[in-house]
Order: sequence, then structure tokens, then C-alpha cells
Amino acid sequence: MKILIVGNVIGNENYEEDLLVKQLEIELKNIGHITDSFLLPFSRNFLTALDQIFSYRLLEINDCDLLITVGYPACLLKHPNKIVYLFETLPHYWEYWDSEYGILGNVQYSNIKVALIGIDQKILATAKKIYCNSQLLKDDLMRNIGIASEVLYCPPLFVKDDKDVKLPENSIICETNLLPYERPELLIECAKNFKSSVLNIFVPNADIVYMETLEKLVVENKLESKLKIMNTAIPDEVYHLANGYLLTDFQRRKIPNAVVKAMNMGLPVIYPHDSGVIEVVGKYGVEYDPLEMNLIEAKCINHKKKPKIALNTISEFVEILVSE
Repeated sequence: MKILIVGNVIGNENYEEDLLVKQLEIELKNIGHITDSFLLPFSRNFLTALDQIFSYRLLEINDCDLLITVGYPACLLKHPNKIVYLFETLPHYWEYWDSEYGILGNVQYSNIKVALIGIDQKILATAKKIYCNSQLLKDDLMRNIGIASEVLYCPPLFVKDDKDVKLPENSIICETNLLPYERPELLIECAKNFKSSVLNIFVPNADIVYMETLEKLVVENKLESKLKIMNTAIPDEVYHLANGYLLTDFQRRKIPNAVVKAMNMGLPVIYPHDSGVIEVVGKYGVEYDPLEMNLIEAKCINHKKKPKIALNTISEFVEILVSE
């Protein structure tokens, strides 16, 4: 079967879509399919969202038997035999709507949101199958636009990293792009309360303004010995060296790849009660209140590592994704 995989590239945001597209292509080729892939750019400019989606709809995709889309708005491409996999939709128009993490619910943005709802309802209804990265996202699709879907957890996505990263003793790790809804300010509050631990923040892709702000706060609070910043995703071998993985996200629908890998390698996840991904880490990690960052160090030290766990392997994921 000739299969085309299309994903999105979103500036200064996460990399799951990119990695999943590449690993899907490899796995599908290994089991005998003729497979190709490409990535489409998308900017989270909310005033131009409709224009960008319209340009996607102009693309003609004919020379394949099956189209697999990864991410939003790649899911809105036209094809008579399409499987959709979603990590999230447009968070600022949904879970962060009219909040400090999203956009104001004024008339202009409300009109755009109404138009987006109509587009999503019409186009997603034509998909052969729709899979979601989390139960929260599945519930969102049904509640917000009346679209049925299934939950299919993404496997841990591994990538070779040539950077030689050395962790100090008693390290806690975190991966973030410093976006507002990832609450990077909690990282500063956490490090302030450390007595013997070091917080190692891995930043795979961040806006330069956000990065400079974090670096400035580290210096202002004299945290150079307690908080280290590295411009890369967390290398695979680092998970084995840390005492815990710290998550600070607010109401995320996408389950971060770093969280999946931490669980896969037996590292406890320390997560906020309002993280949104409790469905996965709830029985595995340790919950905390964002107002009590002084307790993070003790929670990591006192929580023993767990047996390794994986939500799916890439082979199992593909088998479910393309099953009839």
C-alpha cells in the first residue's frame, strides 16, 4: 500500500509531531508499505489561523492509497482515505481560551473560533479514523465539536543525541519550551527551595525572549548552582542519572514525550494536580500543589524509582493505527 504521512512543524514548540512522522515512516517501510512523508509549517498566529488552514485545503493529495496526518491542522488536509492522529488542536482557542495562558475571548477572536468549529466539524467527520493522544483530548473533541475518536497513547520517541551531558549528583530533570502554559516560573520557585538537589532544565526549542528571561531570573535569584539550563531535548542516558522528572504544565492535552520516556525508564514523574495528564502519570508519579514548590525536593528523594513502563511500542502503535 502507498502511504503518505503528513505532520506539522510549529515554531518554538514541541517536537513530538516531527519525531512521530519519521518513526512512522520507518516502521511502515519495515512492514512492506511504500511510504513517504513531509512536514507542513504552521504558525500559532491566531489572527491568520483561518488563512493558514485555507492554504492547507488547497493542497491536492492524490498519489497515495492512505493519508496519515499527525497533528493539527495537518488533519484538515483533503483525502478520501485519511487516518488522523492528534496530540492537541489549538490550545489557545480551547483549554486556554480567555485565560492568562491563551487569548482574550473578544468578538474578533470569538468569530474566528466559531469559524474554526465549523471547519473542524465538517472536515474531521470525513476521516476514516481519529486517534487522540489523551483521554482529555478525546473528551474535548466530543464535547466541543461532537466528533468521536479513540485514545491511542504515543510510544516513547527516541532520537540519537551526540551531546555529552553530565548531570550533577542529586539531579532533578525537566524538559520545557518555556511557554506560558508550561509555567516556567514554577521552576524558579522550585530551585529556590532546594537544599542539596540541582534542577536541570532541558530546552529543545524556545523563543529567545523566553530563554533570556529565564536566564535573567536565574542570575537575579542567585540560582546558578541550583538551576542548570541546557539547549537540547533530554538525552536518553540522562533519565537513568536523575532522581525524578519535574512536570509543571497546566491542563495539557498533549502528553509530552519526555514524560513518556521518564515512565518508560522507571523515573518517577513529579506532576502538578492541574497538569491535565494525570490519566497517565497519576498512579505512577507523585502529585504536588503548584503553591507548594518547597516540597518538590523531598518528594523526589523519598519516591523510589518504579519498574519500567511503556504505553505502546512503535510497532504496537502502527498496528493499531492502520488496522482495518
